Amino acid sequence: MRLLLRCMAIILALSGCVAAQDQTAVAQDQTSVAQDQTSVAGEHSGISPEDLNFAQVRYVRATGSADGSWRFDVSVEHNDEGWDHYADLWQVVDPASDEIIAERILAHPHDNEQPFTRSQSGVIIPDGVTSVLVRARCTVHGFGGSALLVDLTVAAGDAYQVDAPESDS
Repeated sequence: MRLLLRCMAIILALSGCVAAQDQTAVAQDQTSVAQDQTSVAGEHSGISPEDLNFAQVRYVRATGSADGSWRFDVSVEHNDEGWDHYADLWQVVDPASDEIIAERILAHPHDNEQPFTRSQSGVIIPDGVTSVLVRARCTVHGFGGSALLVDLTVAAGDAYQVDAPESDS
């Protein structure tokens, strides 16, 4: 499985599909989270947000577009140790159904760039969903670090910002 992931990452890198490291403009002071940041709804109890062996979601910016799609800029922190142990994706999940709405594959380790922010555009939030869970995974421990519950109906919350689409009125 790791070999397959490595091969896919190399192919993506060679084809130019890997996003530029400066692809997002999330403010520097928004990437760190207060020491008392806790995991969402007890899903990850027992794992400290400071345990960087698990991928930790540090900050989320959700930006709505007039066409109804969303862009998510997600800052992740993890003790990446090369190809054998690194944060390899983040997901946007419906917390009520656990349905994966979107995911961003992280095609390579970020050993010297922590925390790092990557984006995904064109995310369609299903009708009736007003909050999403953003979680990250690493190649060794899977999910288990802190995730953020983002309420898309408010402008900001602990460690997240929402820029709602402008209405047509």
